[in-house]
Amino acid sequence: MKKFKDILPAIVYGGSDGAVTTFSVMAGAAGAGLDPRIIIILGCANLASDGFSMASADFLSEESKDKANEKKSFTQAFITFISFVGVGLIPLIPFLLALFVTLPANEFALSILFTVLAFIAIGYMRARVLKRNVSYMIFQSVTIGTLCAAIAYFVGQMISAIVS
Repeated sequence: MKKFKDILPAIVYGGSDGAVTTFSVMAGAAGAGLDPRIIIILGCANLASDGFSMASADFLSEESKDKANEKKSFTQAFITFISFVGVGLIPLIPFLLALFVTLPANEFALSILFTVLAFIAIGYMRARVLKRNVSYMIFQSVTIGTLCAAIAYFVGQMISAIVS
């Protein structure tokens, strides 16, 4: 467990930001009433560019420390990237599935559900590894993600109303 505990910060950092930014981009686009295909394009573009940006910033941050270990810095950045893309893909799953099958609910509603489940998993993982209160860690993770998405949704709605 010691090894996993060492990489937990990169997993949480990448995974949380992947879910938040991807879902926030999608929430803003949904708030603006954009077509689901555009939401997929924006979500995928976010995954690629922001995932690479996060990994690069993580690498440079690690390299900026005294006595930095280049191999450790690269590993940290790689874990951040994989976590960002892996968890960040979760909000997009309903939109991608809807391209091929009829879903039992609205893509955006399912995306909300999937994203909340991702935040619950991140909070649970943090609590178990750090031996902290599970309910509090889940609440913290879900609350932060929800606030970020709500801001994006309402900004998308507001800007759409202004420019329409």
